[in-house]
Amino acid sequence: MTRKISHEDNIVKKYYEWFFYQYENSGVAICHHSPNENIAVGKEYKLRAIRYNQKLRAMGTKKGFCDMIILCKDKYLLLEFKYGKNKLSDSQKDFMASLEKIGCNEKYIVYSYEEAKKHTINFIKKVYGN
Repeated sequence: MTRKISHEDNIVKKYYEWFFYQYENSGVAICHHSPNENIAVGKEYKLRAIRYNQKLRAMGTKKGFCDMIILCKDKYLLLEFKYGKNKLSDSQKDFMASLEKIGCNEKYIVYSYEEAKKHTINFIKKVYGN
């Protein structure tokens, strides 16, 4: 029986769990989630969230950076997870355009665990020549 996933965060968690046991645990590749979500929740946290986001930007966190980066040998794969009818934000569109400018071809917008898994398997096969 397939478990139904109802939220983007759950898709990302399920993907990372699969990735860790499939590739990272055996030293084939490394997966990193970029925690660049907006943390502003409620009025009492708004100022703290603004300061925290300013700190992250000053440290090099990019608005619109993809959710996951997979590192394998000297190659990388970027995945942006979306759920339902969600679309790229303007900052995500800008970041994708920046990737195009530097020649990054291994980047995908994925709407399901299965889609992310498929792109990852294809990427690993390409890197290892299988």
